[in-house]
Amino acid sequence: MPLKFIVFFACLICSAFLQAQDLEGIGKKKPFEISGNISAFADGYFVNGIEPRSTPFNWRLNGSPTITVYGISLPFYFNVGSQGRSFTQPFNQYGVSPKYKWVTAHLGWRNLTYSQYTLSGISFFGAGIELNPGKFRFAAMYGRFNRAIRLDTIPQQFVTPEPVYERRGFSTRIGFGTATNFLDFIFFKAQDDSSSYQNAPYKIKPAENAIFGISSRLLLFKHLQIHFDGALSGYTRDLRLDSLSDESLKRLDFILKTNASSQLLFAGNTSIGYVSKYFGLKFQYKRVDQDYKSMGSYQYQTDLEAITIEPSLNLFKSKIRLSGSIGQQKDNLSRSKMIATSRTIGSVNLSLNPSRKYGLDIQYGNYGVTQRSGIIPLNDTIRMAIANQNVNLINRFTSINKSRALTIVLLNTYQEMTNLNPLFPAFIENKVIIGNLNINYTLIKTGVNFSGGYNYSRSMFSQGIIELSGPMIGFGKNMLKNKMNLSLSGGFQSSRFNGNSNGITINSGLNLNYRISKKNNFTLNFRLIKNTSNNPVSVPFTEGFISAGYQYTLGK
Repeated sequence: MPLKFIVFFACLICSAFLQAQDLEGIGKKKPFEISGNISAFADGYFVNGIEPRSTPFNWRLNGSPTITVYGISLPFYFNVGSQGRSFTQPFNQYGVSPKYKWVTAHLGWRNLTYSQYTLSGISFFGAGIELNPGKFRFAAMYGRFNRAIRLDTIPQQFVTPEPVYERRGFSTRIGFGTATNFLDFIFFKAQDDSSSYQNAPYKIKPAENAIFGISSRLLLFKHLQIHFDGALSGYTRDLRLDSLSDESLKRLDFILKTNASSQLLFAGNTSIGYVSKYFGLKFQYKRVDQDYKSMGSYQYQTDLEAITIEPSLNLFKSKIRLSGSIGQQKDNLSRSKMIATSRTIGSVNLSLNPSRKYGLDIQYGNYGVTQRSGIIPLNDTIRMAIANQNVNLINRFTSINKSRALTIVLLNTYQEMTNLNPLFPAFIENKVIIGNLNINYTLIKTGVNFSGGYNYSRSMFSQGIIELSGPMIGFGKNMLKNKMNLSLSGGFQSSRFNGNSNGITINSGLNLNYRISKKNNFTLNFRLIKNTSNNPVSVPFTEGFISAGYQYTLGK
């Protein structure tokens, strides 16, 4: 079966290229062009006082060249590194997606998205094709999602990969419409090959997944936007089982092997919104069943149902912009949890821009969490009820003329978590105050840049008060007719607990960027961290990072 799919896609791709060569006017294009870049990096690391957080030396080679043959673009990407050699599945992946007019092919390592809850961004090794003549939309792919990895009894230095079976799958999408108005139907199927891992530990379970999904976007009357993404996922978690606990799942036997480990679950979200020059209003609904899975995606937040309303207002030529949202979210959709949780979500954003130089942003959010009775009843002694609110004030000032540019940003934040149940422990309560001042000043003609600022935070818990504060400075200069840029930075942070000094952290950095020629570029980065501690729990340390890189630009 895999060989048939590969031959099928190869024929489709070849026919697309042959058709492209016969089109009138193809000879007017350049027969061969290349663009993109190739980069090489060498990284060094040293530390004294704590356990190393990296290896002493690493190297990386990556590139994104694009080859164009008679107007057909062949984009490539590769990434090879010293750390990749130690893994069973190293990060040395290559792929190409040639495109000509309404035909796009995918070969090698690729990641595609057909819809949010079917095939959605997971990497695979295989082939695919997209055909979009006019308003017809068609796409298909086949490939390997996982290579078989056996249990490694010898621990690796950094990462020990989880053992898995080889997993292959395919997906098709067919629809009608444009980028803003379309209706797509998607089918996805993937399965673990139990023969790829002989004598596997019993806890390593071969699985199978089949999904049918619908995705649509509609724009009506230029202002009304309707969106829907939904899918039904049949998932068998262990193909080795035989019995079937839910007889209703037998109707899936023609696309999925069903047994006692099989589930049929739903995930979807929809929204309808009205947008005009001055006003907007959007309603959203989302539901994802508990344990919803797709072998075509990495991970979902499951067991949730949420309803949200989002109004917006735009006045006086965008000098006043007001937006907000309010909604509710809950879990325990299958009523199987001991305790259920509901959340109330609300936020307001106000942006004032009275002039080109000054602006003020005010943001307020309030998020409440309340527990509900699930399988077991709750009383007030163990019921959790929390309110979390935050306020952000952002003052912005910008002044630019022919000789200099000045930017000042002052950020103030207040966060508070409050316990609403007097019978619940109070240690969960906290308050946080944050202040940040950043100033950037540039002399345009000379290419000199000065930056500075001050950071302060105060966190108040039942156990005590933690304060962090300190300044930061920076300097940058363009030299050699703007071919080279040199920048220096430094920072100082003091830590205090209940008024007593906890230690000091000093950061310093150097960045050098030198454009040797139009196609050649060299970079050098260095960062040093020195930490002194008065706390017996932590230890003083010194840590340094250095990286040198070279980039070559392909083409003209």
